[in-house]
Amino acid sequence: MAKFVSIGGEWSPRQESFSMTNTFGKTLISDLIVGPDGSHEVKEGDLFIYTGPDREAVKMLKAENLDFFGRNFKTDPEFLQATRNMGFNTPADYLKQIGFDEEEETKKQKKNAKKIVKGGIKKVSEEVAYLAGGKDSTGNKDNNFVGGFGPEKLRNAKEVKNVKSI
Repeated sequence: MAKFVSIGGEWSPRQESFSMTNTFGKTLISDLIVGPDGSHEVKEGDLFIYTGPDREAVKMLKAENLDFFGRNFKTDPEFLQATRNMGFNTPADYLKQIGFDEEEETKKQKKNAKKIVKGGIKKVSEEVAYLAGGKDSTGNKDNNFVGGFGPEKLRNAKEVKNVKSI
């Protein structure tokens, strides 16, 4: 899921950081990645850490040929008209009335834009075979069945190797 941050109504990609293996079939060179030896060059099959703009958000922006989504609220015609309708001469008068501190809000959002959202695979675990026939809740694992539909395909769980009861 793409992650964006808004500064004044303009939505741009948030920073992300994750680890993965280079499976692109070529050596990667970028300032946004760090390989196992600390370099920005990662060979095929090596693990690396990416830190930069959210890739899904960047992809969405490129698809629309945009640098950001949205519009700065101070230039938004609907916001300007709404402030006039409420009797304010300028949007700044309205913002002052409601106690909006633009400088403080901008600082807060820029800080949020720099926060890193972590992703990637945290733990690789062994695949678990699910019991297709159901589980006996009495605690007797011998009554758990593995297999497909119909009596000819059902097998007692203790006869099947490498199956874990869940």
